[in-house]
Amino acid sequence: MIVTMMLSTATTRCSKSLLLVARSCPSSNTTTTTIRHFAKAAASKKDSVKPQRQSQKVSTPKKKSVIDSAGGRPNDLQLVLAALDAPMRQEPPLSQEEKDRRHQIGRNYVIGKFRQHNEIHHDLACKLQMKKHAINMLPKNSKLREEALKIDDSGPPTWRNMPVWTPPIPGFDPSQLAGTKDE
Repeated sequence: MIVTMMLSTATTRCSKSLLLVARSCPSSNTTTTTIRHFAKAAASKKDSVKPQRQSQKVSTPKKKSVIDSAGGRPNDLQLVLAALDAPMRQEPPLSQEEKDRRHQIGRNYVIGKFRQHNEIHHDLACKLQMKKHAINMLPKNSKLREEALKIDDSGPPTWRNMPVWTPPIPGFDPSQLAGTKDE
């Protein structure tokens, strides 16, 4: 918690502003009060006064806690924070040859993905065109044409294996759970 108060005073030589900052730290149960002076007049050679800074620590009795005393945090948390705060590994500077090689690899990747995208969409467009042509070849107002134009929204067939993140569980049969209700 930080409490800040701004005090302004006027003197004959200049106006002064005081900033009073009180900080309390819950982990160490201490409060620090700092007074800072702003907008002071330029000090003359006779008046060489250094800026004054006053700090006062007020300690309160510590409460008993179950947290380790080393750093005020549990060892697991300290380990995680040390891993997160570890400095990032700096890569050595790249030579112009390496930059050109990486640029060429990226360019070839983009070109390959563009070709793959075009091939997939061309294939789909051909399939749709063939489907339209096949439907147009069916006789008008017939049962076959109505069935061909009906949209099947029942989902994928039950025999199709769906991709999952985990391997199958041996001996597990999902059909045994199909009719049960969780209560």
